[in-house]
Amino acid sequence: MNNIKTMLDELKLIVGAERVFSYNEQKNEGQSRNPIAIIFPGTTTEISYIMKFCYSNNLKVTVKGGGSSVNGGVLSCGSDIVLSLERLNNIIEVNKFERIVTTEAGVVTENLKNEVEKHGLSFPQNISSAGMSFIGGNIAIRSGSPKSFKYGTMANYILNLEVVLPDGQIIWTGKNVKKDSAGYNLTQLFTGSEGTLGIITKAVIKLTPLKKEWLFFIPFNSVTHMYDFINEVLVIGLNPSSIEFLDTKGFELVSNYLKDGRISINKSFCIWMEFETDFWQTDLPELEIMNRLIAKYSNNNALFAESSREKEDLWKYRNKIGEACLDYAEFVDYDFSIPFLASQHIYERIIKILDEHHFEGIIVGHIGDGNFHINVFRDKNLTQDQWKSKIERCFMIITSLIIDFGGSVPGEHGVGYLNKKYFNLSVGEKQKQLMKEIKKILDPKSILNFDKIF
Repeated sequence: MNNIKTMLDELKLIVGAERVFSYNEQKNEGQSRNPIAIIFPGTTTEISYIMKFCYSNNLKVTVKGGGSSVNGGVLSCGSDIVLSLERLNNIIEVNKFERIVTTEAGVVTENLKNEVEKHGLSFPQNISSAGMSFIGGNIAIRSGSPKSFKYGTMANYILNLEVVLPDGQIIWTGKNVKKDSAGYNLTQLFTGSEGTLGIITKAVIKLTPLKKEWLFFIPFNSVTHMYDFINEVLVIGLNPSSIEFLDTKGFELVSNYLKDGRISINKSFCIWMEFETDFWQTDLPELEIMNRLIAKYSNNNALFAESSREKEDLWKYRNKIGEACLDYAEFVDYDFSIPFLASQHIYERIIKILDEHHFEGIIVGHIGDGNFHINVFRDKNLTQDQWKSKIERCFMIITSLIIDFGGSVPGEHGVGYLNKKYFNLSVGEKQKQLMKEIKKILDPKSILNFDKIF
């Protein structure tokens, strides 16, 4: 205990005593998941000093962004300090000519998005947790979003990163240029590394011109009709920015949560299909094509939104599904990605597997890029341990199915602490060995985000 107090005193000298909050309950040391302390640095230099101290003293560090993680990536290992990035919250520069923004890692993602839009530019991701997640955390887990169908994940838009390494050294991973073939791509190495290789403190992010958007909400009577519709939309060359999916149970759940019965569907599967445009006049033929295809595949009334208010009213049924699930019951979120052409078959197989296990749940997701989320609700007839054990058996069966069809588990939430068992099945032994060797080179003492991923 005296040794811990001494270390905390040293850390207080770096950031100030008011920026270090210690946990006094260390009675069950080794069993408790509480950290030794939470520390709130305000600069990259302070983080560098902290990491040099922790490296020298073999003190483990868990990095915390906005805390929206569902993979347990911000959980303390019980013998660490938690390093919060919330004070690194400055947007440093928006460069309109280069179409890039330089930002600190602790900026709330929605604030970044709103700021660049003032300059006529767009951060091309509409991440669901944007209101609370930090941009550094989104980079660290290589976040996806509904717009990943058109723009890919965060990885496609990260130009350069400032990173503090486990031993306290500060590096930039690249240059702020569009073309750079000088050696290995370290920027992409740290993007998606979940804080296990280094602490992202600043990022240079590529932006796109701000677009107008229009949105269709389309219910279908069958999964087959829905997939046939999406197939034809893509085959004839239309270019949606988002294709989102929600099953019947999910739509019923979110409608009840919102207490909004303006949209009534009956045993239908719903998609939101969004398009981007520069000039309305040039896109009128696309609207006509869409209306023709909707009439061909759906007997239900589709809705169209053009104004910001109309789009917000339609999107809320998709965007609020997480809150609706939390309000309904305790649940576990399992996410995976599968090649689109296999996704209908996988979807139908998963429904059967869930039925065989007598689970109540919903399936929601980014159907355009094959990334789905299964939310399974707590079975109150089982104890917590029985329920979790039953879920794990079910998800292991689904994981094997996903892998057989060339998919990935997890899809977009990262591995963190909770998804390691699925990651171990999803990734080959040689790939894992290489990843572990990279971790060993950059963090030989394994002090950073200990017990995450591996």
